[in-house]
Amino acid sequence: MRRLILAAAAALLTAWATPALAHAFLYRASPAVGSVVHTPPAVLQIEFDNEVLPNQCSISLSDVSGNIVPLGPLSASSDHETLTAPIRSRLAPGAYQVRWRAVSTEGHTTSGQFAFRIG
Repeated sequence: MRRLILAAAAALLTAWATPALAHAFLYRASPAVGSVVHTPPAVLQIEFDNEVLPNQCSISLSDVSGNIVPLGPLSASSDHETLTAPIRSRLAPGAYQVRWRAVSTEGHTTSGQFAFRIG
């Protein structure tokens, strides 16, 4: 009986003491991850599965040669789960790499990258 009580107490303490670790992971992107688009996009849009701190996030775009493509300032949706960056020039056909870094409202940093093609 004593073991049962100790096990129940340990389970309750573990459940209560476990902090909520909220990270922001990529949920959806436009252009979509790994997609081939026929029309060059005018913006990059990344949606996360959690709120982010827009002023601490970044998105960059580079072509197949590693040349950085200039982007405009990031803007955030009203729920702070979607970031949008305007692309300042018309993209030529080819492969592109998007790199992103997000900081959730709890302060956890995540990052990643994905590719898309125009052609």
